[in-house]
Amino acid sequence: MKKLIIFFIVFNLSLACTVPSQDENFNSTSLEQQQNKRVAVNANTVVKNYSSNSLVIKYGNWVDSNQKRFLRSYFNVSSYQLCNKCSNASIELWMFDDNIEIEPKKETINNPTGGFGYPTNPNEREKAIAYVEFNYTINTSTKSRLLKTSITPSSNTNYTNHIKTINNGLTIAVFDTGINPSFGNAAHFPEKFLYNAASDGIPGVYSGWDFVNNDDNTFDDDPNIHGSAVTSIITRNLNYYNIPYQILPLKVCNSNGKGNYFNLICSLNFALERKASILQMSLGWYNIFENPSNNIFTNLVSQYPNVTLICSAGNDEINNDLQTHFPSGYPINNIIAVASCNQNATDISNWSNYGKTTVDFFAKGEGIDFLQTSIQGTSFASPNVAAKVAFFKNNNPTISNLSLLYNLNMIGVTKPPSFNNSKLVKYDKIINP
Repeated sequence: MKKLIIFFIVFNLSLACTVPSQDENFNSTSLEQQQNKRVAVNANTVVKNYSSNSLVIKYGNWVDSNQKRFLRSYFNVSSYQLCNKCSNASIELWMFDDNIEIEPKKETINNPTGGFGYPTNPNEREKAIAYVEFNYTINTSTKSRLLKTSITPSSNTNYTNHIKTINNGLTIAVFDTGINPSFGNAAHFPEKFLYNAASDGIPGVYSGWDFVNNDDNTFDDDPNIHGSAVTSIITRNLNYYNIPYQILPLKVCNSNGKGNYFNLICSLNFALERKASILQMSLGWYNIFENPSNNIFTNLVSQYPNVTLICSAGNDEINNDLQTHFPSGYPINNIIAVASCNQNATDISNWSNYGKTTVDFFAKGEGIDFLQTSIQGTSFASPNVAAKVAFFKNNNPTISNLSLLYNLNMIGVTKPPSFNNSKLVKYDKIINP
């Protein structure tokens, strides 16, 4: 059987969704026990990790609880996990004994040959589709990174004082390391800016959710407070535009940048169920393990055609047309992919990914002030575009994503002749804050 190859990399920051109590281990299997592979991509070494004992499962909409029990038993599932704090019961994480071969198991689930108790007619089968569960770490690229700040943020993890009394305006979900609002001031965070979940009817959820530690506290414990920096770029711009909003914090990255696909899908469900209209994802990976047009991620997002995802293009000086970066490269209208230009907007950042068909715009990703230091990365270019998208959505809440792209292209600044013409993006425009 042909070996399944999973391409993994993170740009400036990767995602770290976990099962409860997971940290250094990945589904109870250490990284050393996983199947690790390396290939060269444009002279960058990329590490690919995927779980050797777990798979992400998507049930057909017609599958009931009895059929789910049958399928778990039929395929010898040792244990399983549901998505935390979301109502989508069609997605599970299946764990198997450590001595199985995960690739043949995946193929067996997706192409069952029948057997005792299993219908042979495909139209009668209780269908489950298996996807690879993969793991990745923070910032394997040294070309672009969040520089350590010269100020040590407060260790006060309390966030409830920053939850809005009433939600009004746009809900913007930030998928990152969380938010540390305790050092905030008018330049970074207003007094109350976080989403209020009181009316959601879910006990124990007050604002967003921490998918790393499986609790309600989305405090940013990353040493470089990556999620706080990304969020501050959005809030500063929206405060300047005087646009009403609330930030829905989704902690999908732990302090070590460990993450997995299952909890990204769960956090995506969480945001969509709370009617977030803008999803900020400064994270990513490369792979060839799924159909980019037909998978859990794209199928879920496509059900919400008015939701807009703003994604960083990656920091590895890679042509994403040749080696696609995800989620920025998923071929759906909901996604706007952002490359980085330098501080003076005279050229693309030398470490930024690009792509004539897979990346949409440039935005400033260097020389960004944050806590008396300068930060850089496509992670910090993309939230500038998210704020601009919020400007258009505030003026026209029903605006389509195609109209958003048109408007961004119209207000974008044509790149000057000094730009490297071998590193193109689709619209070749710079979106200024």
